[in-house]
Amino acid sequence: MKKTLIILLIFTIAMSMTACEKVSYLLGFDEPPPPAWAGGMDDPGPIMDPSPIAPSNEDDGMNTDEGDNAIVESNNDQQNMNLWELVSTEEIIPQTYTTGDSNDSRLYTFEYSGNAIDCHYERTVYDGIKKQYLSELIDTSGSWTLSNEDGAFLPEENVTVILGTQISNFERISTNYTGVSSWAYIDEATAAFGNASGTILKSKDGISMSKSEIIDGVITIPSNSLEVTAQMGTGTLGQQKALFVVISNQGKIGGIKYIYEWQ
Repeated sequence: MKKTLIILLIFTIAMSMTACEKVSYLLGFDEPPPPAWAGGMDDPGPIMDPSPIAPSNEDDGMNTDEGDNAIVESNNDQQNMNLWELVSTEEIIPQTYTTGDSNDSRLYTFEYSGNAIDCHYERTVYDGIKKQYLSELIDTSGSWTLSNEDGAFLPEENVTVILGTQISNFERISTNYTGVSSWAYIDEATAAFGNASGTILKSKDGISMSKSEIIDGVITIPSNSLEVTAQMGTGTLGQQKALFVVISNQGKIGGIKYIYEWQ
């Protein structure tokens, strides 16, 4: 029985040894190494090269300078996308009205047509000497044309308006008329209409008003045209500004108000 156990032990040890180890052991030259299942030996794992790893020259896409520049450019692009967008318009048309009495009455009639406001003025006076009614007539108009019709302006883009005025009919008795004039300005959307404030649009020569005039009962400037310009500038998100175009016909003002929002 003992022989059998000894033989089994030797056989088991031999199975866990290499050929050379078996021969060395059987000849009595060496002690048998412990088998792998006997414990006490750690697996050393893969052999590591102790030399330092040289840095790679390839671009890994993580260059911080380029990344920062890309962010700055992205922010600049976002700012460049902001503009003044047209959100609404308001037409200001003076009401038709009369003044005076049966001996001297005056009728003012205003009409909005396209980008213009026309004024028809008629005065009826009773002449006691001639025993008849006499009439004074005057027809004036003011117009405007925007150079940019797409409804949006960049902050540094010129807002250009061509202002036009005209006296088309005039029959005078004695009244000294003033004619018709027009101007434009940019201000907050809540600003009052008519009184030029904020940024006034001007021509290259610094002129801001287009005029057709009557002086001492004589038409001195029957028609006129003036190109005026200004810029909206930058704004804050949701801010509203307006381009005001004003027509003064016989002292009565009308025109249009273009309301823009910073988006």
